Amino acid sequence: MSVGPCSTSGGSLTRRDDSTADGTTGSHPSPAPDDDLRREVVQLRDAVATRQMIGMVTGLLAGQTRCTPERAWQLLVNVSQTTNVKVRVVAKVLLDVYCGQTTPEQQELAFVLTSRLPDGVSWSSVEGALADRGGSRPDPRVT
Repeated sequence: MSVGPCSTSGGSLTRRDDSTADGTTGSHPSPAPDDDLRREVVQLRDAVATRQMIGMVTGLLAGQTRCTPERAWQLLVNVSQTTNVKVRVVAKVLLDVYCGQTTPEQQELAFVLTSRLPDGVSWSSVEGALADRGGSRPDPRVT
């Protein structure tokens, strides 16, 4: 006879076995393997999209500061660390600023983030890039 997991209750030792014949617990059914795979696929797709976005922003920073992609990545990480904002969030906001698609909620963060970039990359250089493409610069004073 095998002994299952045990617990003490009121000073006496009692057997606690709530597993079913198939090895699962009756109160907590295990998720279906398909659900796990779907969840993993969604997470991987999100990771790829985030990585692509960070790569685009790294390229934009490298082009605007005329530095290597490695140095641009370090600039992005530095902005993230000094503002205590995740790199993916920094990248998203900077890309939205560059594309002229910032939301009113992003305006203050966008202003803070862009003010942490080197002198070569500022609202004015973003504005110039947007003007070249016919876009408009978001107003950092709008909150």
